[in-house]
Amino acid sequence: MQFDIEGAQIQKIYSSSRFINFVCRKPGKTFSLYLGRGNHYEGLWLGELKINPSLRLQDQFLQYLRKYLVSAQILSIELDPRDRILSLNYFKYGNVNTMSFFYKGRELYFSN
Repeated sequence: MQFDIEGAQIQKIYSSSRFINFVCRKPGKTFSLYLGRGNHYEGLWLGELKINPSLRLQDQFLQYLRKYLVSAQILSIELDPRDRILSLNYFKYGNVNTMSFFYKGRELYFSN
């Protein structure tokens, strides 16, 4: 399935022990991006469902992501072909920003 996510707005962010769920909206379409939190859940997936409320967790990483990414417009998502690095380029508050997620060992790290 090919789907263009550029220009989508991040509306909500949820978290579970295994995934971060970005709920995004494009005109006429709502979809979810799932980011693995490490420990055998590594990568980015596109889906249509949200994380079940009974599985949701609150933590500092979720609050950080909500602060910087909710209501941001996705410009592009880039994957490094030589390493496990994912870069999310987004537009918020009149600035173009990049948040990078990378896996070292089985842990998820990030840079904003």
